[in-house]
Amino acid sequence: MKKSMLAVTLAICVASSAAAADHEKKKFKKHADGAPGKWIVAFADGVKGDKAARKLTEKYGAKLRYVYEHALNGFAVEMTDSAAERLSNDPHVSLVEQDVFVVPTAVQTGTPVYWGLDRIDQTTGSADGQYVYNRTGTGVRIYIVDSGISNYDEFYGRLIHGYTVAYFDTWYYGFQPNYDDFFCDEAYRCHGSKVASIAAGGAYGVAKQATVINVKVNDHEHNTAGDVAGGLDWVINNSNQNPTQPAVANISLNVAGTSEQTLFEQIVINTIDSGVIVVAGAGNTKPYQSTGSNACGNSPAHLGKTWTGFTNPNNRTVITVASSSINGSRTINAAGVDQNGQFTYWSSDFGDCVDIFAPGDGVRARGLSSLPPDEFSGTSAASPYVAGVVALYLEGRGSNYDPNAVEAAIKANATANALSNVGSGSPNLLIYSRVDLWP
Repeated sequence: MKKSMLAVTLAICVASSAAAADHEKKKFKKHADGAPGKWIVAFADGVKGDKAARKLTEKYGAKLRYVYEHALNGFAVEMTDSAAERLSNDPHVSLVEQDVFVVPTAVQTGTPVYWGLDRIDQTTGSADGQYVYNRTGTGVRIYIVDSGISNYDEFYGRLIHGYTVAYFDTWYYGFQPNYDDFFCDEAYRCHGSKVASIAAGGAYGVAKQATVINVKVNDHEHNTAGDVAGGLDWVINNSNQNPTQPAVANISLNVAGTSEQTLFEQIVINTIDSGVIVVAGAGNTKPYQSTGSNACGNSPAHLGKTWTGFTNPNNRTVITVASSSINGSRTINAAGVDQNGQFTYWSSDFGDCVDIFAPGDGVRARGLSSLPPDEFSGTSAASPYVAGVVALYLEGRGSNYDPNAVEAAIKANATANALSNVGSGSPNLLIYSRVDLWP
């Protein structure tokens, strides 16, 4: 009897130890393609604030990058892998996850075209050479979470420089934050400026009187999902301070190499739950003869549908946008030049994480004010068409809207079955901008 009791006791101890070890593993998440030495940390229940973050970073020899106040109850740090794993065992945290790099989802080409705006204001495929609109997005805030904006004359006094996490090379100290640089990075061919010009530019944009908020989170290869999270934390607070102005955020960026950035995606969900609708590009696949990949492998495109593992009681999802071409097909093997100036072929990603399509192959956009407009391609170009239409739909609504209902309206009033080769699992829906004609 005693032997049996001892065996049971040992079994319980072993099981408890195994369960504890498994629990600690779940609190530490490392990515094979993660950003070396950078981590995002979620506090445990009942723990919060700058003081707690600083105490933990000091205790574990870390360098504090951000304390998130609105998007996540947590913070971002720089620390060694071993220190991060030790931090994950601390009872004051619920998860320590390795940060990952972000990349723009655009490809750029050279000859001017105007077909994007021409296509979205009609349900037929025939071009009529005009963009008809009865709303302008007046009173709506469009947050361009991207690489900065420089083309002032596209926005006629409607551009606000809101937040930046730009970096500059100090040579001696390496890359350091530059909190005064809001302008687009020419190394990325002014990606953010072109995105903004499609969403809300006076000449080339959808919502021509919306307020454009510049949220610069990516201008260099050193930027990570933690930087984007810092921008979204600012977006939530800024939107809360302007409660009578509806808000939409465009994220034409993808987290590199993984769709499993749990804390970053939780921050995106929390942003939507705060009332800021999030629109994101589905992603591009660039090897020649590729017909694209599943957008569920990209983040935040991954959040085009609901998943388990998040705190998401209101079932918030991103509006994930794939790219269509002028020939009426999903963009497949289109020629272009990537953000590094290299010639490439690219295809729009697809799948059941995609919500809708928009023009994204060789559309007109404006980068620097000092340069003429040119073509812009990729799901980075498709996404702001949808963000602009969201702004048209939100005009005059104040705070009286639900993000889920807005997404449903965008999809319910899209042009159905207008495209070919949409890809397995993708909806055959093309954005339609005449919100004044929606039922």
